[in-house]
Amino acid sequence: MSVFAAADKDERTCPEVTKNNAIAFKRAGDFIMVLTLFQADKMLTEEWQKRQKYCVFKAGTIMKSLKAG
Repeated sequence: MSVFAAADKDERTCPEVTKNNAIAFKRAGDFIMVLTLFQADKMLTEEWQKRQKYCVFKAGTIMKSLKAG
């Protein structure tokens, strides 16, 4: 949770969004997916699935907007 919270807080409070913000969201999304390896049923709860999708979405939109200028 702290990896996700740190990426989200940094993106909301920074004066300029950079590639590092996209990397932080991607890292948080990957970390959430790794958590499924340690669960017996290998499924994320609905809340964690939403967070993982949000992280991937934010990383993608940040990278697209940086490429577009």
